Amino acid sequence: MKSINKALDILEVLLNNPDSELRLSEICQFTGLNKSTANRIVSILIKRGYVSQKEKRGKYSLSTRFLTSSGQIRQSKRIRDIAKPYLSKLGYAFNESVVLAIRDLNYAYIVDAFVSTNILTTMVAVGSKLPMFCTSSGKIFLANMTGPELEKYIANAEFLQYTINTITDHKRLKATLEKVREEGVAYDNEEQWIGLKSIGVGILNSEGKIIASIGIVGPSVRLTGDIVPEMIKELKNCAASISEAAD
Repeated sequence: MKSINKALDILEVLLNNPDSELRLSEICQFTGLNKSTANRIVSILIKRGYVSQKEKRGKYSLSTRFLTSSGQIRQSKRIRDIAKPYLSKLGYAFNESVVLAIRDLNYAYIVDAFVSTNILTTMVAVGSKLPMFCTSSGKIFLANMTGPELEKYIANAEFLQYTINTITDHKRLKATLEKVREEGVAYDNEEQWIGLKSIGVGILNSEGKIIASIGIVGPSVRLTGDIVPEMIKELKNCAASISEAAD
């Protein structure tokens, strides 16, 4: 706990400092930390992307990650408010759970959900993070990445074999994502959990970039070939309406 408090002390000093940039000696002066402790914590904060240093032995400042994060929070709240009635509409239409997700680094983050009243249902926890490579919500974000962004994700993500259907081969994943881009829809065919399937589509901003995904989640015995085409049609209609309202 002491280390956490010390790290927060440094972040607060950088946040409240009028000049926004401080030398290590100044950080020590304002926080009361000794030089070695301050240097160790600042190094960790730099590595994690919360603090930046323009040049070696230069001053320290908060990174743009804070600005990006605050923008994402505002955007996700707005999207959630706009999308909420569409989650209910889809949920009641098919009596299945519906999720709304945004990208959070290497994960799809569930910001809202409609939970089905079916006896055999899928409980979806708002606030949970889903791996992107094996979920429909996540694949939507991966398919929207540039080549370098996708390569960086592949280099850093942990490709766990959740089920026998999980795609861990990078070439297969890239081929799958190409199909997602062409069709505008992503699938999770029991790739994270046996017995669970999902279908997801993207919500776009005015520049055509994916800012969120909306998906239907349910037992594999119900998400069959008979109903899936109709689900995709309604998902795309809802996503288009949300995209237009959010523009």
